[in-house]
Order: sequence, then structure tokens, then C-alpha cells
Amino acid sequence: MSRGAVIGQIRILLVALSRLVADMVTSAIERQPDMAALAPAVSLATLVGDVRRLEPDVVIVGLAPGGELPHECVQALAERPQMRLLGIEDHAARTSLFALQPVRAELGEVSLDELVDAIRQAAQRTSLLDSGAA
Repeated sequence: MSRGAVIGQIRILLVALSRLVADMVTSAIERQPDMAALAPAVSLATLVGDVRRLEPDVVIVGLAPGGELPHECVQALAERPQMRLLGIEDHAARTSLFALQPVRAELGEVSLDELVDAIRQAAQRTSLLDSGAA
């Protein structure tokens, strides 16, 4: 797991993901030369401090099925408004990807390749809704 990032890499922080999902996402990120996972998956309780300390470009947060954006994410965005949020909702039968800015919008079921593309688009501030990322 990368603890830092090389200049020019997309800095990604994983938050409140199940161990299995976090391991799969981390593995996909580590295979990309333009991306760096900043730390092992962190909890919502430490998110604001971790955002201040690690300065991620993109945060991927685990979402409860049908749940609202956790208030810790809103606080973290206030600290680092240029940061982008993606959400992963993991059901037993389906894993969905969501763009969380400016509004929550489902991008569809996610594969690791689609997630990598969505991270790049989020980091480049490209609209995920119009791109066919999902």
C-alpha cells in the first residue's frame, strides 16, 4: 500500500469500505501508474483529520444501501472543496458506484476497470454522468 504519492499521481483515500471491497479497490489502484492509495481504508470517525493530513484528490466512501452521504464527508469537503467523492454501495448481489458531487447519482454496477476510469474522471473534474463511465 502506497503511503504517499509521486507528483502527478491521483491521490486516493478509501473510507468505510468492507475489508474485501477495500482490498479489491486497493489492488486495482496499485496497478495504475497514475494512481496512489494513500493509506489503508480509514473510518468515518477519522476522515476529516485524514483529509487534512493526506490531501487526497479522490475519496471513495462505503455507503449504506440507500443511505445518505455521511456528515463526515460533508465536513471533509468543507476542508478540501477541490476533493472529489465517489461512493460504493455493496449489496450481497450487486455493487454500485455513485458520483456524490454535486448530487448523488448512481453510475451503475461497478467493475474494477470502470472504477479506475471513474477515479480518473473525478480527478480531472470530468462529468461522470455524461461520460458513460458506468
